[in-house]
Amino acid sequence: MTRLLPLLLVLAAQLTARAEVPRLLHHQGRMAVEGLPFDGTGQFKFALVDGGSGISYWSNDGSSSAGSQPAGIISLPVTRGLYSVQLGDASVAGMTALPADVFTHSDVRLRVWFNDGSRGFQMITPDQRLVAAPYALVAAQVEQVLLKDIQAPPVLPVVAWGKNFQGQATVPPVLSGANTAAISARGNTSLALLKNGSVVRWGGGAAVPGDLGGVTAIAAGVNYALALRSNGTISAWGDNSYGQSTTAGIADASAIAAGEKHSLILRADGTLTVLGDNTFGQTAVPPQSGFTAIAAGYDHCLALGPGGAVSAWGRNDSGQASVPPAATADVVAIAAGAYHSLALKSDGSVVAWG
Repeated sequence: MTRLLPLLLVLAAQLTARAEVPRLLHHQGRMAVEGLPFDGTGQFKFALVDGGSGISYWSNDGSSSAGSQPAGIISLPVTRGLYSVQLGDASVAGMTALPADVFTHSDVRLRVWFNDGSRGFQMITPDQRLVAAPYALVAAQVEQVLLKDIQAPPVLPVVAWGKNFQGQATVPPVLSGANTAAISARGNTSLALLKNGSVVRWGGGAAVPGDLGGVTAIAAGVNYALALRSNGTISAWGDNSYGQSTTAGIADASAIAAGEKHSLILRADGTLTVLGDNTFGQTAVPPQSGFTAIAAGYDHCLALGPGGAVSAWGRNDSGQASVPPAATADVVAIAAGAYHSLALKSDGSVVAWG
């Protein structure tokens, strides 16, 4: 089953309190399809609903009832997964103004539907709650009132277990109350990507660069790490003895994966680049394009190509790079361990080898 995943919903709101001034809610988010940042023109639908009853307080075209999907469509440009819109801006095609009383309700939530142009509209869950400052609803004399961020989904602490000789299984306190977007681990290094685009490291490995920000994906290698930034560039730090951290000059990356001493990069055009160790032919990438996902083992690589076919290369002494027939079609996700490989098929079954 195709999955549409909201990688990030960081929203801020500005409500104008005077009736003659349009009320606008600025929404900025990040959208991914099959785990990769969407790029192109996306189709959206929006509604503000009651968190308990599901009553529709507003929708982009005014047609939503009881939380139902609006009929009208808002087309927005999405660049590397990022989009933004002024909800309630009647100058935007397909958008109606926000009613004066929309924020007088105690539990207002933003509901979003998305269509990448080929899979149809799907509702993004969960709905995002709007929380106003207590004075916002009565301060009519204030021209603009800044609302608090729309709350992200409930925060669940990161859980770690296993060997802990370098503290890699001791989750730092900053994550217990942080909204974590992604995690990655390799060797004795643990990484977490926060929803604000910053990165937290614990355990072994080199310290995260102090100026690192705007990160959309992370990959922990052995004694080094990679971070994909929203502009398509890659930041790398730590061991570079094989050139695995030499990512300068790459500005069109859409996904990253890190092995023991090699880095696998998916470019925006669907081609692949591998940096670092080539002892087992890791850098000998398949010549075709159209790849949509990647994974790196210790010394082997996986890539998901057209038709859901898995390509594998690199170290193969345990058969980890010998793709079985069952993984040559209809695969929707891949993962690589040190010496084995996994493929998730569209029917929910899993294929493993190595």
